[in-house]
Amino acid sequence: MNNNLKKAILSLMAITSLTLLSCGSDEKYIEEPLPKLVENLPSAEHVKSTSAYIPVYDEGQIELRWGGDEQVVSHAGPYISTYLMKDSCGFRLTGLEPNCTYYYTMVYHKGKESIFSKQVKSFTTKSVSIAFIEPGTVSMGNWERNVLRVKTTGVEEDDVPYNLHVMFYCTRDGSDGRSISTQTTYLGDGIWQDDSWPSEGEHYQAVIKRWGDGRIVAETPFITLKNGQLVETAN
Repeated sequence: MNNNLKKAILSLMAITSLTLLSCGSDEKYIEEPLPKLVENLPSAEHVKSTSAYIPVYDEGQIELRWGGDEQVVSHAGPYISTYLMKDSCGFRLTGLEPNCTYYYTMVYHKGKESIFSKQVKSFTTKSVSIAFIEPGTVSMGNWERNVLRVKTTGVEEDDVPYNLHVMFYCTRDGSDGRSISTQTTYLGDGIWQDDSWPSEGEHYQAVIKRWGDGRIVAETPFITLKNGQLVETAN
């Protein structure tokens, strides 16, 4: 084999080797597919009066941004940030306000890169209600007395009494002001009791309040006691 033929063969082998290395390098830098949450944000599930669950179908460091403002993707917007815990498959939000709309989005963190979902979704919590029921009785030793009771619906057990609380108001005939009963007892199963002693000539109202801001989220009409019976009044 002459020298010219040897040089041609070696040159061909070198070119082939460079081509294979180049192909291997291209495969190494193929872009990874984006998480599903970027194009398809999961919808909220198990929405109740003060809680909701948002599932996650991707793995990695995922952040949930949520709040009462639709601009939850904005760094300047009012949002709450929660990170997905290890081995968790979703976010459970608690302590929410009844009958309120919340917005949320997700952020996928890959090293120093933050990839935002292209969607913002929302859910609306359910309402709560409250109504007077038949008065109860409390033993005072040799005799008993009546106490006012109300029944709430939609209030989750986790909220009692740390997020939502029932309060009783009282006002007397001819009085412009009203007082607050501080002797309220939760009996379970959504039933609350005013431990003060109701009497005729007084008007009562019960409300469901949020502990944080004191906002009333549900209330009863005013009632009064006449001949031992609860009667709705216009007060």
